[in-house]
Amino acid sequence: MVSLKLQKRLTASVLKCGRGKVWFDPNDINEISMASSIGDCVLSCCGAASGLFHSVMLRSSWFSSNWNDEGGQEKGPLLWIWYMITLSKRKGTQEARLPTKVLWMRRMHVLRRLLRKYRESKKIDKHMSKAEKAREKTLSDQFEAKRAKNKASRERKLARREEHLAKEPVAKAAPAPVPGNQQAE
Repeated sequence: MVSLKLQKRLTASVLKCGRGKVWFDPNDINEISMASSIGDCVLSCCGAASGLFHSVMLRSSWFSSNWNDEGGQEKGPLLWIWYMITLSKRKGTQEARLPTKVLWMRRMHVLRRLLRKYRESKKIDKHMSKAEKAREKTLSDQFEAKRAKNKASRERKLARREEHLAKEPVAKAAPAPVPGNQQAE
């Protein structure tokens, strides 16, 4: 088989892809092997070679299309020189840029607007809010009772365990020391 390294390199530069992506038609190998310059490659490889491009997005094109979504606080177009440099940076913390107070106010305005709309459309009235508060109180009382019941059962269980441990016979007495193993004082 003929070595087509030069032709692959030249064809890759013409097709603007990597050497690994260049494919030659096996039927035209003899004609392609005669090409020794870019011009020859263009003429002889016309139709006999193609670049196999993959569908995965390259990191460079991803960065160029999504530059404002990358890098946490450091937003801006990314350049690859020796290392990654961003041209613009966010100045200020998230709280400084959009305070939580403003978010809270917006949320409250939306909720109040909804309440106003529901009141106007007669979906809710002031009696319903009283009934809702009563229901919440009943639920909280039930949970409190359940909590107290669980606490009492835990205390009973601990008392039973202590009783059981007290009834058990005392553990075996420690063995007497062997006379030969005493340290000199």
